[in-house]
Amino acid sequence: MKNMKPFFSFIVPVYKVEQYLRQCVDSILSQEYKDFELILVDDGSPDNSGKICDEYAKNHENVFAFHKENGGLSDARNYGLSKATGEYILFVDSDDFIFENSLTEIAKICQKSSADLVFLKGFKFYENNSSLDELDQDIHIDDFNSKDKILKYLSSLNKFPGSACTKAIKREFLIKNNLVFLKGLLSEDIDWMIRVLKEISSCTSINVPYYCYRQNRLNSISNSISAKNINSILKIISTHAILDVTNKEDEYINNFLAYEYMILIANYASLTKEEKNKVVSDVYEYKWLLKYKNNSKVKLTYIIKNIVGIKLTSKLLYCYLKHR
Repeated sequence: MKNMKPFFSFIVPVYKVEQYLRQCVDSILSQEYKDFELILVDDGSPDNSGKICDEYAKNHENVFAFHKENGGLSDARNYGLSKATGEYILFVDSDDFIFENSLTEIAKICQKSSADLVFLKGFKFYENNSSLDELDQDIHIDDFNSKDKILKYLSSLNKFPGSACTKAIKREFLIKNNLVFLKGLLSEDIDWMIRVLKEISSCTSINVPYYCYRQNRLNSISNSISAKNINSILKIISTHAILDVTNKEDEYINNFLAYEYMILIANYASLTKEEKNKVVSDVYEYKWLLKYKNNSKVKLTYIIKNIVGIKLTSKLLYCYLKHR
């Protein structure tokens, strides 16, 4: 690999994905734009994933394979970040893949704007019929250089754009602000993104298809909801929610958390009675967040909650998510 630092560093945590890993890696290596390094972090995978990583590293000078004890997704991403040298970081999950030749246009935007954060366009990929649905609504940001303007715009969206995989973000910005992922936390992207937004001062977006997020994969962490998921969201809310708001930034952060709380109470209805009993007091404690309703879905949830109560609202939201 040439001595100059690459423009992009792809960081790919790898764990029990031998069925999908080649598609992921090939989608990156086949890009026309070549000024990148690919960091594969084998997180103690018990299958052949580690061997596949070594194979790619042996055959490609810009691919680097690292092996570590299992520590989870956050730990693997943080390890990859410690090895990265690129100007911008791109996180890719190893069971997902990226669109053909999307990197060329992303590079142009990053070079032109030099923003700390670039929002990228993602899609949900359904393998059973190869269909695609947009992951988030289109984000249209034209070189925002004001934190207030950034947070105000994002808080008005129909969904909090929390995924780390649909962002290009400056490595220097991450390191300077110690923006690593919290180990052992599910929904780690949400916590990470909120902390990113608390520090951000410049961002832009590009409306070019980039990321394919594989849905309904067996054994995927994102394919099931448990009390641990609920507790992780509660931890994020308790960390970042501001009861006594004193400024606009606090208000915007509460709006982001209100959306996540709405999803939380919908998933709460899917828990067993025993699981509910363990978290019910904490879940109900944060119902005040629903008054932060820039989001139209949160606004409707707030109205329903005031009419029928939080318990029935939870059941109604769960039915909606299950049958939509």
